[in-house]
Amino acid sequence: TDPILEYKLFSTRLALVHPTSAQLNALRYAISTEATSQGAQILWTRYLEVLELELEKDSSLADVVQSEMIHCLKTVPTLSKGNYTFHNKVLYKLLSHYPSEESRCQQMREHLAHFTNNHQLLLRYCETVQQSNPTSAVQQIREQLRDNPCNPVLWAKLLEVGQGCLTDMECRYIARDALSNEPLNASLLLQVLVFELRNTTVESERQELAIWAFQRALQFGINLRKK
Repeated sequence: TDPILEYKLFSTRLALVHPTSAQLNALRYAISTEATSQGAQILWTRYLEVLELELEKDSSLADVVQSEMIHCLKTVPTLSKGNYTFHNKVLYKLLSHYPSEESRCQQMREHLAHFTNNHQLLLRYCETVQQSNPTSAVQQIREQLRDNPCNPVLWAKLLEVGQGCLTDMECRYIARDALSNEPLNASLLLQVLVFELRNTTVESERQELAIWAFQRALQFGINLRKK
């Protein structure tokens, strides 16, 4: 454990016996002098917890809490590339402060632009707008696919959401593009197969599709029978 971080946490615990303003000031100072990502995340977590406790007592602090959360999201680095666990926790708390779906979606879009490859946030955004605005979800997924063209989870979500706003032909192009990338996983392959079978009425073509899918599965060591 970092002894400097331990000292800072000890200092903030001492401030617990003083007014909240003293505790917040101690945490602000600790954050401003913390050099490690892990230490910053620990201190920010505590700082935001104290702020939210104060918000329960004084609703006029809502704008301050939101502003501090946004500042935290934009300034605290990740522990490793693509690790957005801490940031998503803060963001989900931030979203709870916005009353309308549109305002929450706006925040998610802004942070999707800021957080490259935050797939967990992207999937949450898609789930939120899939019914009300699937076209926006498709656009966001495609933007992420530009940087991650081989991500089977994104392709699967694009095909799922696309069926709510795109033509069958456009969805078939998505299905074919998805299967042209590697690695391929069982869920995506099965999803594409189900989609193709749903849009194919000729029995001989359906059989050919099934044979093709099992051959493709064997190629990647996927056992479709378990699915």
